[in-house]
Amino acid sequence: MSTVLRKLSKSFVLPALLLGASSVYAYPMPANGTSFSMGVGNNTLPVIQKLITASGISPTNIRLETGHSAKLANGSNLDVIVFAGQSAEKQVAKKTGEPQRIVLGIPQLAAYCANCQDNQSLQAALKAGKVNSLVYADPKDAPIGSAAQAVITKMKYPVKNKIVLSHPKGVMDYQSQQADVIFTTAAALSASGVNLNNPNKVIVYPTNAYRPVDLTHVAILTNQGKNNVEAQQFMNFLASCQASKILAQSGYAVSNKTCKS
Repeated sequence: MSTVLRKLSKSFVLPALLLGASSVYAYPMPANGTSFSMGVGNNTLPVIQKLITASGISPTNIRLETGHSAKLANGSNLDVIVFAGQSAEKQVAKKTGEPQRIVLGIPQLAAYCANCQDNQSLQAALKAGKVNSLVYADPKDAPIGSAAQAVITKMKYPVKNKIVLSHPKGVMDYQSQQADVIFTTAAALSASGVNLNNPNKVIVYPTNAYRPVDLTHVAILTNQGKNNVEAQQFMNFLASCQASKILAQSGYAVSNKTCKS
């Protein structure tokens, strides 16, 4: 771990899950065995928690693991997997099977000013080189990290310290108070109560700013989960208009054409 990262790991502002490196935890499991297991990319976790609540399935009926898609697909005994990047789908499906697939939508990359010094817009501060440090997930672990790296390079932001948070350590205990800017998803920021419409604090980037990085979020039902009633119930909910509205309200571009605006 770098000296800069160790220094920045002494205080806390935003949940480390915003940053996308891998970790694992689980809700308690019921004794009756009517539960299912789900793997979720860390940046997807906030909106998935909203969707679980809206689906009517008790969180205590779900064993929920978080991490990047390669880890989640690697023998984790999961009924449902939600991950970013359709390019990874074939690799995941080879390991888990894919009886059902639902495209949830595309989250937007966002930069959040965690420790700005004045009232200048974040865009102007980045272009003027007034941002001393920014942090994003390791592109090897998270597509959102690849998107952040693409934007930083394309925009030629003159930042003194670019801090890449790598898997598996350095994120869950990462503290952002001394970092100026965090790159994550608009959905993760929104779930943490950040006002996305404040230009002094937030930039939400259009997808063409980080092409060809694929951030499309896909949910798959695995071979293990195809006979699990609650896993199928949750997949059916993800395909519903109610789920699409929650995703849209959380900063996703959704493509459920059967739903009226």
